Amino acid sequence: MRTSIAARSANTLAMVDRIRDVGMTWAFEYDLYFAKKWREIALRGGLIAGNECMKFFKKPDLMESTRSYLRNFARQAAASVGPNALVLDAGAGDSPYRVFFSHATYEAADHCKRPERPYTHVSYVCDLTSIPVQSNRYDLVLCTQVLEHVPRPQETLMELSRVLKPGGKLWISAPFFYEEHEVPHDFFRYTQFAWRHMMGQAGLTIDRLEWVGGYFGALAYQLDMAWHFLPMRPRHYGGGFIGAAACALTFAARPIMFALAFVYSRLDRRHKYTDAGHGLDYCVVATKLDRAGSA
Repeated sequence: MRTSIAARSANTLAMVDRIRDVGMTWAFEYDLYFAKKWREIALRGGLIAGNECMKFFKKPDLMESTRSYLRNFARQAAASVGPNALVLDAGAGDSPYRVFFSHATYEAADHCKRPERPYTHVSYVCDLTSIPVQSNRYDLVLCTQVLEHVPRPQETLMELSRVLKPGGKLWISAPFFYEEHEVPHDFFRYTQFAWRHMMGQAGLTIDRLEWVGGYFGALAYQLDMAWHFLPMRPRHYGGGFIGAAACALTFAARPIMFALAFVYSRLDRRHKYTDAGHGLDYCVVATKLDRAGSA
């Protein structure tokens, strides 16, 4: 009887040990499973959050303050005309500035030849060297970021001058320093001296000639280009130890360039620094001379 009781006690203890071991094993595997799951969830969450942050920071207005200045330029043009004014948006595309001229009569002209662009509200489908309207029609002509895309810019300016009333205003902008875009329809970049020469040839006198943004905006643009396009393979730097070191340095510098691009873009919108360096674009306000040669 004593042996039987001892045996039963031993069996009971062994069973308890097995249950405990199974429980511990199950608990360990349970913890491990959820640890892996949480790690996976955290990783996916981090990737999603990082992607959303990148989308946020890569909004055009956050990394390119010039767009903000161009909108202000168009707003100023709209504010300069009254409710009875007739306005032409030359090379309007999808007419992003039409809303600013809701108080005036707005017309748009574009050649509408690029299928990737959503042309809307275009009054005249034409080449900007031959706009099908009578002379001296408009009180104001707006032409933003278009002149680099026309193969005959001087003829275009002369045509814009033709359709302006004497004393009418041309509000125009175009790049000075910018990558090739909308290729192959990208032909020219313009210095301040080119603007002065071309406006004089078109019978227009310049009232205002300035950078669209400041040097901080140009620097932000260059930093943004650098963190995007600097190569990440040693062979792109000539290979060998120097190529590997340059690649490692570039890899380490990329997040710094990204952060600086964002910071300088914000600073450019806060203050337009023009004492040194260069801008990305020029904007010009010019008046059409009358036949006597006065504005």
